[in-house]
Amino acid sequence: MRIRSLTGPVLLFVFVLACLAVAAWISVSSVSELPPVVSPALPPTAGPEPRDATGPEPVTQHNALRATTSFVETAAYPDHRVQVRHGVHYPQELYTENRVLLRRLRVESDGRGMRLSGEVLTNLFAESPPGEPALPVGPLLGWKLEIALFQNDAMVDTHLPGEVPHLPSLKSSEPGRAVPGQQATITVTELHHVYGLGRFSLPWLEKPLAPGVYFIVVGLNFSSQRPVLRDALCWCPNLYGVHVEEVRDEHTLEMKEKRRPVYGHPELHARAYEDLLAQGELVDSALIEVGQVLEGGKVSLRGPGQAEPNLHIRDGYLRRIDELSSAESQFQSWNEWWQQEKRKDEGNLRTEYMRLWRIFDEAIQARGGPLSPAERLISEQAALAEPQVLKQIRAFQDRLRFRCWVLLDGVLLYAGWHSVNRPGYDTWEAIKKQKYQPHQPPQPEPKSVRPNTVRDVWRERRELWRYFPDEIRDIAFDYLRRKEETEDFHAERFTKLDAKTIRFDAAKWSTMRAEFLAGFLAQTDEHIAGLDTTGEYAVQVWPTARQQIVDARDAALLLPFAWEWYIRTEQHNEPGADVAAGWGEHSMLLPEHLRSELATQAARPPGRIKDEFDLGYRGAYDQLQTYEFMNRRRRAIDAGLPLPGQD
Repeated sequence: MRIRSLTGPVLLFVFVLACLAVAAWISVSSVSELPPVVSPALPPTAGPEPRDATGPEPVTQHNALRATTSFVETAAYPDHRVQVRHGVHYPQELYTENRVLLRRLRVESDGRGMRLSGEVLTNLFAESPPGEPALPVGPLLGWKLEIALFQNDAMVDTHLPGEVPHLPSLKSSEPGRAVPGQQATITVTELHHVYGLGRFSLPWLEKPLAPGVYFIVVGLNFSSQRPVLRDALCWCPNLYGVHVEEVRDEHTLEMKEKRRPVYGHPELHARAYEDLLAQGELVDSALIEVGQVLEGGKVSLRGPGQAEPNLHIRDGYLRRIDELSSAESQFQSWNEWWQQEKRKDEGNLRTEYMRLWRIFDEAIQARGGPLSPAERLISEQAALAEPQVLKQIRAFQDRLRFRCWVLLDGVLLYAGWHSVNRPGYDTWEAIKKQKYQPHQPPQPEPKSVRPNTVRDVWRERRELWRYFPDEIRDIAFDYLRRKEETEDFHAERFTKLDAKTIRFDAAKWSTMRAEFLAGFLAQTDEHIAGLDTTGEYAVQVWPTARQQIVDARDAALLLPFAWEWYIRTEQHNEPGADVAAGWGEHSMLLPEHLRSELATQAARPPGRIKDEFDLGYRGAYDQLQTYEFMNRRRRAIDAGLPLPGQD
């Protein structure tokens, strides 16, 4: 009886072992080509004797001086997902994916600044070439890698109020501007299983990164490598796949696929190797989304899985998890459809089902197999954290965009350009036609049913401007009141009668110009200073748009000089040098870069100055996507929601 009682457990144990063996065989057989096993006797390809690089980063004098108060670190890229597996259904000639990989990216802070560090895996394994024993074999080491941090100007937006914020489609090939001082060059000298490994630490930033989007990019540039390493790339079997071409069958005249392995075919191999070198480099990148990390004057970093995360990193491992999750989701949807439809036409549908099943299975196995529970947790935490970080970025960008909008449509347009161009143009017309334009009070809209009063005109205007903030509306309405209800801009103020001839009065214009320059410069300097993010952060946000705003401001500063030069030289035939000679006192009010070339820059028709103003004004308007921001504000007002940039 005792022997009989053991029969069941023993059989169960044998059955489990058999299942595990079959599962292992299926897993291995689904991989078309794995990196060969490394013999411990293989010599290093460059540098010192390789050591296993799984331990912690050695403490140096530099990083020992700073105590880390908070950090966010990504998971290590698992070895089984690093392996490159060749596809059967959609083969390629070159498999350059996963050859250079960022992993274990770490963003840390000492409470004041930030530092980015991490590891880079190189997945390049060479075999012994025929007739060239001098080339390295095994895991290729000695690669020089360039690492740099880039700042991207991507806008975080939503189409409708209350929607989850999102980023536009970003290309890793266009990472943005290099962050000054955030570059490093390393050499891969360590060995991690069958992969080369290098560690990097970018210099400490004395201030945190501003809320926004950043790319960390690593590149293996072929031209900067040693010749023996470039030559060894030719003999990495796993780099090369299958050449597919369409040929016509001699008997059936049907087009069929003809597949030939690239590696081992002299002509195809040589051509694929040339194509590889023509690519120039192998690259990997990670997207870093930085939220509001500066809190109460101190930097605090929190990543996915923590309360109120303010930093999220999307590296290659997370991208791979997302790819697997998408593939599994698509297969699940297809499987549900199959369960409902298979009874209708089981034969044909089953054939199609098996074909798609093989494609999905290949896609999943090529990425290292199904997701593990730990990877699903990583995906879930990232999916929860990223919208929170993007919301913080959007709030920061909205505040900055609001300041730019007030500066563009309020200060530059109405307090600046129109306030000079209106009297300049009216003065030109009065001298040209020898006639003053009669003063016209503000008129209501032609189809207005309200009484014809000034109060009604302003009531209609307030309704038309209801979607604009008070900061812009007040500046615009002040200009309109001066234009319509006062004589501030009338030509009579800047001309004189000389024997019944209307002539330009340089003294009166000079008085107006001095008042304008003093007030406008003070106003714009204050607003432009509000766009400077380098006081709190390590980088300037949207520097191109900021410079375009400065360019538009400079054009408005030149306009009062240009109108005087244009009227006196064109209407009164005065020498341009004599006109510019009287600008010395007022030129001292201008910024240095305008003061030194005032005679050249301002001695042009106002239309040319207008072109420069529009170039800066429209350039900043478009880059900041101001129309989209205005539409989002309008929708928020209509829906009774908090206003973007003012919440």
